[in-house]
Amino acid sequence: MLVIRDEQLRILGLERQHRLENQLLRQFAEEYPEDYSPQGESGPLDFVRETIRSAAMRNITAEHSISDLLRLYVEFGTGLELAPHRQWANSLLDHAKLPGALKVNLVRSRLLGFTQGRRIILHREEE
Repeated sequence: MLVIRDEQLRILGLERQHRLENQLLRQFAEEYPEDYSPQGESGPLDFVRETIRSAAMRNITAEHSISDLLRLYVEFGTGLELAPHRQWANSLLDHAKLPGALKVNLVRSRLLGFTQGRRIILHREEE
């Protein structure tokens, strides 16, 4: 019988976490270079880690769904503050019983439908 200790499981989890972080960092840099570079040295990693934490709180566990959530957060903000129908989107992402992949796909496709794939930019008046 093979016995895996708690410490071994923790290390395996850390390896998966680092692999996912690196994958998301590459995706962020490749797909959104204009958003990636101004964040400084630790900014992108902090953003990726916040995305992973948010995904875990919303029961979004599949790597491809976390990857799509990262895209949502880059395009619409981590609180989806730039998204049309933000309350609907956040309430769907927070739904406890729907599968994570379904939630992210529904929100992403609806928001992209509203914006027709264009990025929303926050406009601030010059003082």
